[in-house]
Amino acid sequence: MVLFLDSNYGQGAHGSTDNFWTDSARKQEFTEVWRFLAARYARTPYIGAFEILPEPNPVGVSDAEVRAFYDGMITVLRAVDTRTPLVVGPNEDYSLKHLDAAHTAVDSNIIYTGDYFIFGEPLDRMRYITDFEQRYDAPVWINQVGIPSGKPDSEDSARSVLGALNAQGVGWAWWTYRTSATSPDEHGIWYVDPNDSGRWVLKPDWYALVGEYLRP
Repeated sequence: MVLFLDSNYGQGAHGSTDNFWTDSARKQEFTEVWRFLAARYARTPYIGAFEILPEPNPVGVSDAEVRAFYDGMITVLRAVDTRTPLVVGPNEDYSLKHLDAAHTAVDSNIIYTGDYFIFGEPLDRMRYITDFEQRYDAPVWINQVGIPSGKPDSEDSARSVLGALNAQGVGWAWWTYRTSATSPDEHGIWYVDPNDSGRWVLKPDWYALVGEYLRP
C-alpha cells in the first residue's frame, strides 16, 4: 500500500492564493499532518511507500520550486522515519516531460513517479522514463496508466504501453479499477450501471487485458 496525502491546497488550489506555495501557515499544517502520519505508520506492515503530494501543479511555480518543496518534506519525514521509501514526482500533474527536474540529491531511498495517460502516440513518453532511470540509476513507478475504453484502438494502445513498461521493468498502477462514470467508454474496469447506481458492471475484456500484464 502507498500512503499518500492529497490536498488541493498543494496541487495548485485552482489558482487560489491560499495554498502551500504562497501561505506558510497552510504549508505548516500539511507538514504537521505528515509528521503525525509518518510516526503513526512507520512500522505498519505492508506500507510500501509514502507519496508526499500527488500531482503538484501550482500556478506560476517552477520545477525547481516544486523540487525544493519535496526536498523540505523529505527532510521532515526522514526525521521521523528513516526506512520507508518516499514517492515524489514532477511538476504539472506528474508530467513525465518534467521527470528529469524532479530528481533530488537529498535522499536516495526515493521512488520517482509520473502519470501515463495514453494519447495518440502510445509510446511517446517511454523515453523520458528510460532516460531518467539510466541517468540516475533510480526507479520509476507509473502512478496512473490508463486510457478511456471507448477510444479507437484503446486495447491495442494499452497493450503497447503495458508491454513496454513490463519489458523495461517499470512498475505501474492501472487507472482506474472502478469509476463513477455510467458509460463503458470511460476509464475503468468497472463502471456504474446507468439504470442502477448501486450496481457495478464489469468490462470483462479490460479485466482480462490488464490482468494479463499484472500476472507473471
